[in-house]
Amino acid sequence: MAQFGRRLLKMKIGSLAILAGLLFGGLCFAGGAGDKVMFVFGASGDPKDKPGTIFDAAIGKLGSYSSHADWNSFVYLDGGHPATEQAAKDAFPFASERGPFTTENFEKSRSEWIHLLTPGNCPKQMMVYIDSHGLASANQEDTHSISIGPNPGDHASLDNLQSLVRDAQVCNTKLAIIDMSCFSGASQSLAGPGVCVISATTADNYGFADFGELFAQSMQPGKNLEQVFLEARSLSASAATPQISTPMGQELMQMEKSGLTGFLLTNPSNLSVSLLTQLIDQESKACDQKNAPEVRLKNQLTELRKLLGPGADQDPDFQNLTVALTQYQAQQSAIEQSVQARNQILSRRELIDIPYRKKNGQLGHVRGEEWWSSLLSPYRDKILETAKTKMATPGRFDDPNELKAEVEYLEKTIQLRDKIRRENPDLKWSLDYTGDTMKALAPEKQTIPEIVGLERKVYDKIYRREQKNGKDVNACQNFTL
Repeated sequence: MAQFGRRLLKMKIGSLAILAGLLFGGLCFAGGAGDKVMFVFGASGDPKDKPGTIFDAAIGKLGSYSSHADWNSFVYLDGGHPATEQAAKDAFPFASERGPFTTENFEKSRSEWIHLLTPGNCPKQMMVYIDSHGLASANQEDTHSISIGPNPGDHASLDNLQSLVRDAQVCNTKLAIIDMSCFSGASQSLAGPGVCVISATTADNYGFADFGELFAQSMQPGKNLEQVFLEARSLSASAATPQISTPMGQELMQMEKSGLTGFLLTNPSNLSVSLLTQLIDQESKACDQKNAPEVRLKNQLTELRKLLGPGADQDPDFQNLTVALTQYQAQQSAIEQSVQARNQILSRRELIDIPYRKKNGQLGHVRGEEWWSSLLSPYRDKILETAKTKMATPGRFDDPNELKAEVEYLEKTIQLRDKIRRENPDLKWSLDYTGDTMKALAPEKQTIPEIVGLERKVYDKIYRREQKNGKDVNACQNFTL
């Protein structure tokens, strides 16, 4: 997941943010695959200027489990961060194959799993553990892409796993795909008979490192993947909603998709003003009267009430979640209105024209069309000071009248700036737009953790009730570690 994505989060844009990537490795070995095969891929996309990555802790915990559980492991992680590469070596000392997660190794792995999943050579279980920075699903993608290799801009689509799913089903191999990257909910499309898919977040939100670490920590021989998921999810405190491909998990995912995640993308821990503006613009375009945020919230709470069943309105966790979500929606609406009002102001323009007489007697102009957003630049006063200095000590080829006109032009822009601020006092103008926005988001720093904690309790309550009633036998229950 993205550190940028998980720090929004830890966005770890996705502040952001945030986590570990794993795919399928080059399987150069003699004989059969064994009963259990694990492919670990990812740890790519972090900045190059650090020795390690945000994935190191999860790598260590996953390796600790693997070394005690008889998995035939093929590990392709990172490529460019010495501390992370060492962590992979320490965590998987007995891996059949180990190397960097590169395009070449990715392609090699694709041919190797074809060899593995053939009649007479089929493992009983196969796990693909993806732990990398991730991107939102692009056009024509059924899943989404993750970072690959040492360059942050290089990516690989997880659509490549579709053939693995088909081959595993033909082979009657139990398959688990665990995607800890940002926007990993898109990988839920890979689920099917005999295929368990677990993702750290929804398809429209960042992922966070804590869920990946907690999941790997919870993996113990004898547990099934559904148990591990529920345990790690209940302990995760990040502003994401991890997903599982069980029938109950899919039902809850649809209920949460546009409600609980929603504007959690604007979590103050990794917010950028450009991201906030983009999200609000998208929200405004999407919101007609039937799809307004308050309407979606009401519909979501109605669905949640149905899932909780009789007594939902007396459930303290549901009551508190209702209050917190309503408060959060009000906070977001206030931010939306503030940003929209400000953007409307900033989109205006002013034509400024300062005429002057050139040395040759002809009429000249210092002219420009100034956006109000540009007028509020913190550097305009310094530019004026520089222009005045130059006017006082003109060079040999400078036109004194032109220099004077340039000073008048800059003085006019500053007069307009001050007028804008006087006429728009409610927008609390300052030279630090980002700082102002972050201050406006301060209340969410308290509301978001409260929502996350309550969501975990309500989700767990609904899910475990269905589990207890035995209504949800599925591929994740049947995948025993």
